[in-house]
Formats: sequence, C-alpha cells, structure tokens
Amino acid sequence: MKKVVDELFHPKRILALITLLNGETYYTELARRVNSSPNNLYNIIKLLKRLGLVETRREGRKMVIKLTDRGKVLANRLKEALEVVL
Repeated sequence: MKKVVDELFHPKRILALITLLNGETYYTELARRVNSSPNNLYNIIKLLKRLGLVETRREGRKMVIKLTDRGKVLANRLKEALEVVL
C-alpha cells in the first residue's frame, strides 16, 4: 500500500487527476495542461491505468483519457484537500 501511495502522490500525477475532473481530454492536451513531456505523461497514465483511476480509448490517431468512477472519487478528494491547505 505504501508503494502505491508513494507512486501516486507526485505533483504531476495529482495535477493530471485533478485536470481530468474537467472531463475527458486528448493525451496531447493533457500533456500541455500539466506541462509534461509526452514520455513522462505516458508513464503517469500507465500508472494511473494500473491503479484503475483512468481509462483510455482511441479516436483515430488520438488517444482520449478520462477518469474512472474510482478516479473521480479520488481526484475530488485530492482537490478538496488541496483547497483546504492552499
């Protein structure tokens, strides 16, 4: 469990989750919004998929990313926690 928490709680991963609360988005758009390189975002999405927090699908040559129900719950809780401390 500690390893999962350690992997998840990285600023870019948290930002990606919270950004996805606005709805599904294209991979390239999410990379721009979280100021991440494509390779770094690929690793973030791979981890979030493994944890069951996001799902992806193809639209032609583009990849669309969205939160799962579990991801929405976690992202909302993270957002609320950040609003309290910031």
